[in-house]
Amino acid sequence: MRLTARLSLLVCLALLPVLGAALYTEADLRDARRAELADRARQEAALLNAALQQLVTATHDIARAATRIPQLREAAPGCDGLLADMHAGLPRYRFMAVTTESGQVLCSAGGVPAGPLQNAGWQVDAANSPEFQTGDYTQIDGSDAFLPFALRYRAESGAPRYLIAALDLRRLPDLLAPLLSHGDAQGGDRRTLAVADRHGVLLFRSADPEHWIGKTVAASVLGLVNAATAGTAMLADREGQPRIVGYVPATVAPFGLFVASGFYAADATAGIEAAMWRGGLLRAAAAAVAFAFAWLSGQRWITRPTRMLLQTAERWRRGDLSARAPVPVAATELRQLATAYNELVSALKKREDERMSHALLLEERVEERTRALSETNNRLHVEIIERERTEVALQRAQKLQAVGQLAGGVAHEFNNMLATVLGNLELLERRLPEDDPRLKSWVERAIAAVQRGAQLTSRLLAFSRRQRLSNGPIDLNLLAADLGTLAMSALGRRVEVVTAFAPKLWLAMADRSQLEAAILNLAFNAGEAMLEGGTLTISTANEWVPAGNQDDVDEGDYVRIDVCDTGVGMPPETAARAIEPFFTTKGPGFSGLGLSQVYGMARQSGGALRIASDLGRGTTVSVLLPRAMQSAEVGGHPAPGPASRSGIGVLIVDDDSDVRLATAAMLGELGYRVCDVPGGVEALALLGEHPENWDLLIVDFAMPFMNGLELTAAIRGRGWTQPIVLATGYADFSHPGGAERMLAAVLRKPFTLRQLRDTLRKVCRRMPDDGNGAPPGQPADIGLG
Repeated sequence: MRLTARLSLLVCLALLPVLGAALYTEADLRDARRAELADRARQEAALLNAALQQLVTATHDIARAATRIPQLREAAPGCDGLLADMHAGLPRYRFMAVTTESGQVLCSAGGVPAGPLQNAGWQVDAANSPEFQTGDYTQIDGSDAFLPFALRYRAESGAPRYLIAALDLRRLPDLLAPLLSHGDAQGGDRRTLAVADRHGVLLFRSADPEHWIGKTVAASVLGLVNAATAGTAMLADREGQPRIVGYVPATVAPFGLFVASGFYAADATAGIEAAMWRGGLLRAAAAAVAFAFAWLSGQRWITRPTRMLLQTAERWRRGDLSARAPVPVAATELRQLATAYNELVSALKKREDERMSHALLLEERVEERTRALSETNNRLHVEIIERERTEVALQRAQKLQAVGQLAGGVAHEFNNMLATVLGNLELLERRLPEDDPRLKSWVERAIAAVQRGAQLTSRLLAFSRRQRLSNGPIDLNLLAADLGTLAMSALGRRVEVVTAFAPKLWLAMADRSQLEAAILNLAFNAGEAMLEGGTLTISTANEWVPAGNQDDVDEGDYVRIDVCDTGVGMPPETAARAIEPFFTTKGPGFSGLGLSQVYGMARQSGGALRIASDLGRGTTVSVLLPRAMQSAEVGGHPAPGPASRSGIGVLIVDDDSDVRLATAAMLGELGYRVCDVPGGVEALALLGEHPENWDLLIVDFAMPFMNGLELTAAIRGRGWTQPIVLATGYADFSHPGGAERMLAAVLRKPFTLRQLRDTLRKVCRRMPDDGNGAPPGQPADIGLG
């Protein structure tokens, strides 16, 4: 082995200096050739730039001389003829024209393209430049392309004018022909000259100009167009071949034109690389001979004895410890190595037998312990996943509950303020003079704004699940069929409405009006997500929900209605926040309460809301409602009764003085005898002294010390049987003793004068026919919300 190492080291030491010197020399030659070619590219780019500068300077001089002619300067009659004479001697220009600052042509020669020139970006640059500006590649309505030059000057009137000279790009190769022939005479390298405007659009290219003129330079070249100084760069062309490029950027005189001269790097080093290949082959042959000699020597003294030792070692690796390595006759290191290995294997065989007996016992114990740990780890993993899912659901439920409580409280207080504003506005409207329509329109707009505020608070109450629902059995197939027809007419032809109803669908328990509003809300949201058209599918299905479900509903039978669209969909982070109040991605003008209202209705009905969205493919919103066990109700509302009686005494109980005074004024306007008190204690005292003076009570719900239902229970306990109307902006009200069933009606704040009048008419009509002044069943629920 020491001999093999010596032979290998000798060969390497002999070859390395020769190989290194040859490679260094050839690399130095190649770098010198590339530097020479880079210098040539830079010089040719400078020559091309000088030729263009002469062209730009000549154009500048021609334009300045033309503006000194009074008729041209003022665009006076005869201006077209003068320009035509001048243009006849300058065929290089596509056209010449005098324009206004807006681009309107005042006079021209050579055929200006139709239409004004005010949309050209180069003219905007000319307006901001000191005087003379080189434009951009321009082609209008399919005409021949040209490069405009603009000279800005002022007429005698002071108005800005522009003299435009449009260089015909078809003539640019003729103007640069001397430079092209000079470059061809320098050598046979593949060379490309190119000229582009400040945006990188090609104006001239020596190779294949018909294909490239008007196209943007390669992305690798685009970064050099507006560089600070001229230079050279090694860039890859569109086919990936390296090129040496000399360039003059558009930021250097004549400003606005980018000039480049490029050579293929392979052309510069082709001869050198061929020589490198030939030398490399010779050196490789010499190295092969040297290594062959070393190999033959090592084969006799090293390889053969080593191979026999390795063959025996392979048998040992396979477990045959009875094998023994052949011992060479010659007294070398290999003889000593073989003897040592044979002794080592004998010792290993003895120890292996002992290890096997211990390993069998240890393996049994490890397997048993591993099995127990795996089972424990699996159980722990399942518990962690379940715990994380439960925590996420709990956090979301707590967040929505807190937001719901806040929304409900805000809606109640806001309704009180709206009631005061609406009542006073309607009283003001009734007293406006008939001959002043402007005042009346102001009041009407203010009333409409209050009504929109009432709708907003109604949606907040729906999300907080504090609205009063009139739940009953509903056939969702019939409901969905009606709503599908309505959605089809509302969304128009761009959206195809498809229905898929489950046979033998169970009846659902929900508030019909609230459910109709929710489904229409979902349908309109789906239509807004399909601005380019699509398919809206409304489907129904029966579903049994097991215990411990992700919807957080009780185990049992449910009826599901799905609204599915093929719109833009939502990303996961947007879908997770879709039911939050005031969250919207539609921009200003949208409340962000649509899905919040649907969610609140579903939860208050004992169901759930599911949202599944795939970005770019569409969204499916499912409303889950509990199954109804009785038949669907079919009926109508009672017809309105006669007008209210005059002279009826009404007692108002409300802790908000503004609301109380506004309600009293509205009742006075309707012809009722009115008295108001700020709380339940005062109302009980007044009824205790003169109960016969009052035919009707209007009470607020949320009052300090005693709310409206507690006051109702106390009054009924004293035997007072006249009707009681609950006027409240709070949607969730109940009483342990069922006092809500003692009410004649519920009036939602804010209410209009007409709603107040209609409610009192119905209540007063029933007064002689009802023993305790309260209608059977649920009280009527009236209001703007």
